[in-house]
Amino acid sequence: MSLTRNPAAPAGAWNRLTAVGHQPDAHPWTTGGAWTVYAVWAVAAAFVAVASVNCRDQ
Repeated sequence: MSLTRNPAAPAGAWNRLTAVGHQPDAHPWTTGGAWTVYAVWAVAAAFVAVASVNCRDQ
């Protein structure tokens, strides 16, 4: 599956939000779903950034 067609990828969400006169799909997703993808990616990125830091005071 292409990243631009994958609704769980930020590129797919961006394409959904910027689509003007988009083609009807067999399983359409909403604008709210696209914003949810951005929110989940932001939370996941923040978690990875915090969890990956080696916090040792020496």
